[in-house]
Amino acid sequence: MKSVKVWLNVLNHPVWREYFVNPPVQYTSREEADLWHISNVIPDRINNDFVIDSEHPIILSGHTREYYMITEKKEAIEEQLNSSHCRKILPFSNGAKDELLYYLDLDKEVIDKIEVVYPSTTQKTNKVKEISDGDLVTFLHVGNKFYGKGTRDLIESVKLLDEKYSNKFICHIVSNDLRDVQYSGDSIVWHKDVSYEELHGLYEKAHVFVLPLLQDSWAVYLECLSLGIPMISTGIYDKKEIISDNHNGLIVEAPYSLFDHNYMLKKWNIWDEFCDYAKNNLDFGFVERICGGMEYFIENKDEVTRMSNNMFSVLNNKFSTEIKNKKIRRIYQEAKTN
Repeated sequence: MKSVKVWLNVLNHPVWREYFVNPPVQYTSREEADLWHISNVIPDRINNDFVIDSEHPIILSGHTREYYMITEKKEAIEEQLNSSHCRKILPFSNGAKDELLYYLDLDKEVIDKIEVVYPSTTQKTNKVKEISDGDLVTFLHVGNKFYGKGTRDLIESVKLLDEKYSNKFICHIVSNDLRDVQYSGDSIVWHKDVSYEELHGLYEKAHVFVLPLLQDSWAVYLECLSLGIPMISTGIYDKKEIISDNHNGLIVEAPYSLFDHNYMLKKWNIWDEFCDYAKNNLDFGFVERICGGMEYFIENKDEVTRMSNNMFSVLNNKFSTEIKNKKIRRIYQEAKTN
């Protein structure tokens, strides 16, 4: 069967980085391609056959922080997706698929073109996380959005945890956005402007990754899967498709999230309004739930090893590059033959 020449419009997208480490096909130039793979945005009036992936339909508008643009661009997006040139729509997750159907009016035959393709990674180590007797439980948090990635809420949780478990854990926080943090204890180690090598070293030392995020994220989840690091995560959007409570991590329910339909385009229309809302609405119940998740691992250190093993299992059965590449190659071929 003749191979399909494909042009991919992104080179550095963190979620698709494995395309360039272990690409499913040899990508070609736009001029030579007979199929385009468009990532996360729809240019006006595409006159080539294309497949398109989507983290969230709002991002398809080309305005990642002006959320109201989904309403202004809605008809243009629908026109492109409903066109005969659109061969496949590839949401990152079932959560992303549900959002496409929520925000957009798509023809039935177009809905049939939707196929979930998870982002992927490769296993980077065979070493399972273990905590020896007497060792501090080492938590890690990485995030440059103080409110959106839950950094503020985590700091408040550590303050609570200090009252009961001082000298039994350490929490490394990697962020270039720490605002006016008020914390005087010794349980947090702050890291700013870290190199890739320094960050990799922190991942290697960590027993548990804590990410009480209120907005979407993929890259750190893939990193934790590849290194077998159990996670404490919120269950927002599509995160329960990655982390199963008490299997490869713990789920702490968030009070709201960026894409929550009760809030999006109601309480906020742009990124800054979301940040202002989060800043002014610290939820102490949420803080206590994060604290409870961290406490669980301090009290049950063996669970780190069990859940670390399960992270590798989830990776290899659901998020491996081998699985994704096989699916993508089939999709490219079908896009030009059907």
